[in-house]
Amino acid sequence: MTLSSLVSVLPVVENSQLVSDDESLPTSSKALIIWSGTMDINNDFTVAAGDELRIYAGTILQMGPGVRIFVDGKVVADGTAADPITLQVQSGFTWHDGFQFNSSSRNRGSSLRNVTFNDSQFGITVYNSDPVIEDVLFNNVDLVAIDLFDWANPVIRRTTFAGGGQDVHGSMTNWRYGIGLSIGASSAPFVEDVNFTNQITRAISYWGNSGGVIRGVNITNVGGATMNISAAIFVEDSLPLIEDVIISKCDNGIYVIHATDSLITRPVFRDVVVGDSQYSAVMMTKSDRSNYSTYMMGRFHNLEVFGTGGPNSSSPGLAYGTVLLNTSGGWFEDVNIHDNTINGVKMYMTDPSTSFINTSITRSGALIGGTNERAGFFMRSSSNGGPSIQNLTVSESPGVGILCLRVMLVVQTGSQKITVTKDYLFRMRSRLFRIFYHKIMAILDCVLVTQIV
Repeated sequence: MTLSSLVSVLPVVENSQLVSDDESLPTSSKALIIWSGTMDINNDFTVAAGDELRIYAGTILQMGPGVRIFVDGKVVADGTAADPITLQVQSGFTWHDGFQFNSSSRNRGSSLRNVTFNDSQFGITVYNSDPVIEDVLFNNVDLVAIDLFDWANPVIRRTTFAGGGQDVHGSMTNWRYGIGLSIGASSAPFVEDVNFTNQITRAISYWGNSGGVIRGVNITNVGGATMNISAAIFVEDSLPLIEDVIISKCDNGIYVIHATDSLITRPVFRDVVVGDSQYSAVMMTKSDRSNYSTYMMGRFHNLEVFGTGGPNSSSPGLAYGTVLLNTSGGWFEDVNIHDNTINGVKMYMTDPSTSFINTSITRSGALIGGTNERAGFFMRSSSNGGPSIQNLTVSESPGVGILCLRVMLVVQTGSQKITVTKDYLFRMRSRLFRIFYHKIMAILDCVLVTQIV
């Protein structure tokens, strides 16, 4: 290890003039290491267990090609808004690999505050540790800005992910690039007040039985990936709570997929707005769609969706579903769906694990195309019975308000009356010989359908 500035062992010398020519510090020492000024980090550097690295405000870390700072001990990087700490690659090179927190750094009080990452391939990687990450800026990280593994549970606040994967898009042979925050392998962070713009693949990507709490999220313009699903929020085999979210102009807004039957996929979303998605706003599906054993895969409370496939999306006219459930189940409560160029709700092979409660669908459906695409609310087929629909309002659909194919329909009005302004607005189609094998026994409670002629 060669540094152009300071490595000091207690007692601390607070300047940047001392140089250590040793390749490594003795493993038995308990060092306090101070970095300030401009540092050339030419090789991988490890903060040993028991040691502490302090990085002062205004420090510029010029990282060698592919160099990473490994943390087995403690790091305190205290930049300020006016004088942030900056990581960047040395002149003439392309990228560095940021920080990696290993499991031995857990519970040691590491923190990164007001740090800017430039020229990173990876920003911060965490294995089974818990650093505090606040007021950090990631500028166009190539692969993954924050990458969590093995029960990692950092605290992440007021962090901005500005671009991701833009410089390597088109040259990658692996899909895992252009990702802001990846949460996997049973990790569970607490995340608050984060902003994502211009990621190629995903802003937030969950996998592998992970959870945690994420709140206060703003995501804009995530899209362009060709080797995997591009989405603002992607959840696979995980159980996070995600709330207070605004998503706009992304390929897919929220994409929930169940892949491993030994794990549970059940995210909870609260207070979510998804606007101007290119393909879908909310998608719930399974890797094995021939497995008709459906079950609840997510909950949505207070959801607004608009503009799917519309003129403000990245490429208008490509949408295939606004809220789309395929061989899946979900709980949707207080849902406002309006002004979409495809069905407001589309369901295939759903069952009683799905409920829509207090749902309004307005001006949603394809202006041209077949009967199915023009309907405001469309559902087809089930092997185990159908969803429960309570307090549904469908209005100003280009075609049929509610269209159910291969169904047996049970309507429960309670004390209220179903109102259908024209017979063709509410249509049930079923062939007698298909009812037993392919049917939805949908329960619609307090349904109101209106239409502009």
